Amino acid sequence: MPIQSLRQLAINPFQGHPLPSLSIPNLCLRLIKDDDLPDWYDYLRLPETRLNMSWDVKSPWDLQQFTQVQDWSNPNAQLKLAICDTNTQKLIGTIGLHSISTQHMSGEVAYDLNPAYWGHGIMRVACASITHWAHDEIGFERIQALVMDSNLASASVLQYCGFSLEGLLRRYRKVRGCFRDYYIYSHLH
Repeated sequence: MPIQSLRQLAINPFQGHPLPSLSIPNLCLRLIKDDDLPDWYDYLRLPETRLNMSWDVKSPWDLQQFTQVQDWSNPNAQLKLAICDTNTQKLIGTIGLHSISTQHMSGEVAYDLNPAYWGHGIMRVACASITHWAHDEIGFERIQALVMDSNLASASVLQYCGFSLEGLLRRYRKVRGCFRDYYIYSHLH
């Protein structure tokens, strides 16, 4: 069977399922739009955001992949959702799943939030929501997360959401020229 035909067989594992919701007034989860990219980029390039982030985003166009239709035959396909203010529809953060395996019913959660909204419990609610949705609605057995060893706030979010620390991945990723250690967490159904 030609490669093109195989790609047509890859099914979006999230198709037909309603998106998770947030139990925070005036905030919701929705698909990311092209109009969101400048706001997203503006806070991703802030020094306090970049400190614990492995991305090296150089322009809003580096984020454009998240507004495109995903090719679910590609192992790099991912679901990324905007956390937005329902009054203004402005993106204030994102959360999603990548490294998705429908064979193993697993994925990795990743998120970011505009520093202006840090400390309000938004990411705790968003992480809990997408984790339970992935287990209960999609049927995933395992959700994992990787956290740079210096990112104590993210580790706290995961612990609050019931993720278990599995170990330390030493010198796991090269971040802006330096090898960094990452903790791996998991949440099982």
